[in-house]
Amino acid sequence: LAQTDDEVLFGIEGTPGINDAGTVAFKGRIDDSVRVFTGNGGDLTTIAAVGSDGIADIGNRFPIDNSGNVAFVATLDNEQRAIFRGDEESLTQIATTSGRLVDLFDPAMSGNGNVAFAGLFSDLTDGTSIRLFTRSGSTSVLVPGTDTPNGYTNIGIHPSVNDANVVAFVGTLRAVIDDQVTFVRGIHSVDPNGDRFIEASDVEVA
Repeated sequence: LAQTDDEVLFGIEGTPGINDAGTVAFKGRIDDSVRVFTGNGGDLTTIAAVGSDGIADIGNRFPIDNSGNVAFVATLDNEQRAIFRGDEESLTQIATTSGRLVDLFDPAMSGNGNVAFAGLFSDLTDGTSIRLFTRSGSTSVLVPGTDTPNGYTNIGIHPSVNDANVVAFVGTLRAVIDDQVTFVRGIHSVDPNGDRFIEASDVEVA
């Protein structure tokens, strides 16, 4: 990576993202400005900055898709939280906290631009207060199969998502096996139809 001749980059923070072209996205500082950058060996491109677009603080994970769009969570000047997605030309809020939805966490994004993220609801019981969302196209929706009380009793706040909009996450599933209620902790995935899969749990490793 490089920076322009008259500005010095320092204080790189968070978890960077990288796309198939080798372009990375990350958070860093130039002078007193905290920004989200992309770069691939030449000059850096600013995607977002604290003090612009109503942004007061920026999250810690920066996935980037193969079109060069970056997704991240931010705290706004009005103390709401928002998920942003975009590039140096256009930056859009794709989700914001309001009402029952009181917090949002660092998003994931697939190579073709599907976004997945977790949100915290204020009126749900501990252990089931986290819900997962996806954004593919123009609407953010709850991941089907993760929004029922007779399902997951715990969902992690850092999902991942692929080009088919299948979301994977750490969680605990309440399941009935041989007429017995059991709780399966592991890596779970849910497809766009709401079909659930257990990718890894308490099993022997070959």
